[in-house]
Amino acid sequence: SKVRTSIKIRHKSGEIREILIEAQLVNLAGIDYFLLNAQDITERRLAYETIEKNQAILSSLIESANAPIFAVDSNMCYTICNQAHAEVMRQLYGAEIKIGGSILGYQTVTEDLAITCNNLERALRGERFTETAFSGEEGRSRRYFEVVHNPIRSLSARVAGVSIFARDITENCATLDKNRVQTAALDAAANAVVITDRNGM
Repeated sequence: SKVRTSIKIRHKSGEIREILIEAQLVNLAGIDYFLLNAQDITERRLAYETIEKNQAILSSLIESANAPIFAVDSNMCYTICNQAHAEVMRQLYGAEIKIGGSILGYQTVTEDLAITCNNLERALRGERFTETAFSGEEGRSRRYFEVVHNPIRSLSARVAGVSIFARDITENCATLDKNRVQTAALDAAANAVVITDRNGM
């Protein structure tokens, strides 16, 4: 059997170091021996703590954002998402998404599925781009989004996934459409005005 434990010792410099100790009992020719292995894991532990701290900060920033933010791996499965994105998926598709689930499996609108798949494939090929499109079922709250796609690269520069930032611009588009209609109406009214003299000439 093997026993593993870690201890902290004070170096002669005064620095505290963490040592991982592994002990294993082995029997050789009827005689029991203890094999001991000691390894300084101070830097490894500090690296883990730094990563965990950075991940906590990143998660907090993502979650505090009002805009939908999420990421998928090379298989188009969720690796992270904030509450805003989860709520949008619930409103648009009635989906309860989970980390590890395929985003394509949650898409219930054929047109949206094709667009999402195509955009993710582009990003997985290394392309960084922004697209605008409608999303959601007609019977639900269909919305218009501006979506930014960014490839996620590993240390070896290989594309390992995609991060997505979405901005709901439905109201902005509605305002622009309303302004266009009003402008067109004014233009039509102006073209319909005829200036004459008192004799109608």
